[in-house]
Amino acid sequence: MDATDYIEKGQALLKTGNAQSVIQAIELFKKANSLTSNDSFEKPITLYSLAYGCLSIANYQQAYMLVKKAYQLCASAKSYGPFNMEHHPYESEITDMIKYLESKNLNLRYDESLFDENTIDYSMVSKMYNS
Repeated sequence: MDATDYIEKGQALLKTGNAQSVIQAIELFKKANSLTSNDSFEKPITLYSLAYGCLSIANYQQAYMLVKKAYQLCASAKSYGPFNMEHHPYESEITDMIKYLESKNLNLRYDESLFDENTIDYSMVSKMYNS
């Protein structure tokens, strides 16, 4: 399976709305992320998917860090795409998520030195979803 397969399976699991499926979805997004390099066209997509998973469990700081990095990588990823593009296909969704998170006034900050893409805090899952 490639990163796209893991993302598609994860997206389907997120829609089920139960705690175990959400955790499994995020783990699939982490797997997709581990299969892509920072200089690949897919990296912003995997980071966005992982950010969406974090957002779904109220892990706002991690979601913000992931989506900010995805935005930074969009510029270089365009050159790795199948053809010359003005914008990365996920750039709009990434920008919308950044705006959404910044509108929440949660005092979020982007500090790449304190950031591990695949370290996810699952502590809110049981409060947000039925098991």
